[in-house]
Amino acid sequence: MALVPSFISTLAVGGIALSVAQFASGQRALHMDAEMRRHAFGWMVGRSAGVPHELLVALVPGAIAWFVQTRMTAGRIFKAIGTAEPVAVASGIRVGRYKILAFALSGMFAAIAGVMFSVRLSGGSPTLAEGFLLPAIVAVLVGGTPLTEGVGGVLNTLIGALIVAVVRASMLYLNIPATGQQIFFGLVLITAIATTIDRSKMRVVK
Repeated sequence: MALVPSFISTLAVGGIALSVAQFASGQRALHMDAEMRRHAFGWMVGRSAGVPHELLVALVPGAIAWFVQTRMTAGRIFKAIGTAEPVAVASGIRVGRYKILAFALSGMFAAIAGVMFSVRLSGGSPTLAEGFLLPAIVAVLVGGTPLTEGVGGVLNTLIGALIVAVVRASMLYLNIPATGQQIFFGLVLITAIATTIDRSKMRVVK
């Protein structure tokens, strides 16, 4: 049975989900009633002691991910699969099952982020976060997770995300247009991939 690389399958399923969402919504943006937003999601917005509620909410899934990575068997198995998947298979680990678990956790965290984003903007659209795809990938790479084999980490990715956030804020401050930002992150992505590929394990770089 042919296996599709996880990164490629993620992009492919993301494209399918985007198309389905556009079809289901009629390619229209949806708006949230202000009173309903305040009643149902008011705790997500605002500030407490000067700290944005969005930051406090984001810390919860981050803490869960860190706990899974460092304190649970699944986290150690994720690390083993990332380091050397063939060895994990040879050790009797059901790699497919744990990959599905990893995708499920990733989807859950993405859903939480989508809800927070929609609440923040009082509405939603299938294309609302299209401009965040490249920065998200770059944040993971800057955090030290290669797209080939390798091991990353929740804290490393958090640091990468903060770096990307600072860069995005700086470009907005300098009035760099969205197209310029995408070009910049595209160049960073190419550079990061080129510098993290272990060519000693690859006969041909395709």
